[in-house]
Amino acid sequence: MMKKLLFSILFAGCIGTATAQVQINREVQMNGAGVDDRKVTGLSAASAVTTPVATDAVSNATIQSNWLTYKLATGAVNAYAVTLVPAVASYQTGMIVNFRANAANTGAATLNVNGLGAIPIRKLVTTALSPNDIMINQMVTVMYDGTNFQLMSGVGSSRMQTFHVRGTASRTAVASTTLTLQPGVTQTFTIPAGVTADVYINATIGMRNVSTTASQYAAVDAVLHVNGVAMAAGGWNRITNVNHGTGNSLTNVSLASAVVLAGGTHTIDMRTARVNGNTTVDIGGDALLDTTAGEMTIFIFYR
Repeated sequence: MMKKLLFSILFAGCIGTATAQVQINREVQMNGAGVDDRKVTGLSAASAVTTPVATDAVSNATIQSNWLTYKLATGAVNAYAVTLVPAVASYQTGMIVNFRANAANTGAATLNVNGLGAIPIRKLVTTALSPNDIMINQMVTVMYDGTNFQLMSGVGSSRMQTFHVRGTASRTAVASTTLTLQPGVTQTFTIPAGVTADVYINATIGMRNVSTTASQYAAVDAVLHVNGVAMAAGGWNRITNVNHGTGNSLTNVSLASAVVLAGGTHTIDMRTARVNGNTTVDIGGDALLDTTAGEMTIFIFYR
């Protein structure tokens, strides 16, 4: 039957000199004895077709080259645009688009495919892009989720985020036992709704006794706070700074802890207090000027 059908097609092609098309209005089944007798050959690569359309069959070469879903992006900064060929008729959930970025993003960004309208590009489900989540000339993959394009590749697609902050000013001649925020040693971030994250914090800060008299001392507490609440475990440390001679002694204290946080906006900061002693104490400082300024690094791993 297959041989008869193919013969008919070939015969029609030979006598139908007025057209290069053969139209078949019935299902074509391949039932050759071997696998090579059940394949279609001779298809052009889509890039070689003058006016390819969405209903055209494609060759293996077209699939391997990713020609149907990749293009160099155009458009303004943060407003990427691609023109796929054949043209996409509408956005469909699960649709994948690949592009080479013509510019790095400086903030929230969109992608417009074939003029269908700008769609927000999101990372971590619902979060807008941060600067340089997409770099210039980066190969970018996004998938449409029905509302947004989800970033599937690049810096912004990472399941980890990091933050690093440094002290901006010193707390001088501290005598208070009230835990007070260290200027600059604070970070606010947002975990997407419906997502849980493991958050690890490392921090350190230095101090200097105001007195230069031998044996004068100050005991200082440093405590990590999450959303204004002192961490229950691992986020507290105390150190006693003692003058061993006629000079104002310097020392530092380190903190390392972890917490599990759900979706929402969170703030982690370091607060310090002088709990006892016979001299006041300078705590932290300006990272551009002081070696005891204080700093904090936060690592967020999304589950």
